[in-house]
Amino acid sequence: MRYLRAVGQIDCTWGRFNAALNKVKKEQDKEKQKQLARETLLPIRKELVGQVAEAHKLLLASITTTGRMGTAANWQQHLLPGLLT
Repeated sequence: MRYLRAVGQIDCTWGRFNAALNKVKKEQDKEKQKQLARETLLPIRKELVGQVAEAHKLLLASITTTGRMGTAANWQQHLLPGLLT
């Protein structure tokens, strides 16, 4: 259950990150854009990375079946690149 809760937190934080990213992209002034990114995006990004680390730790600790191994592989191949790049 802790893993599922962690994934839910990631989803919420990722949504906040994407909303903030859209605001930053809309800013026309490059200096204001940089400042906005530092002040809004970076803290959310740090939070997101920490949450991903926690969820991944919980996932790896719960592997007892081949199905769970598949879930871990899915994270590695599909979710992590999208979340962290």
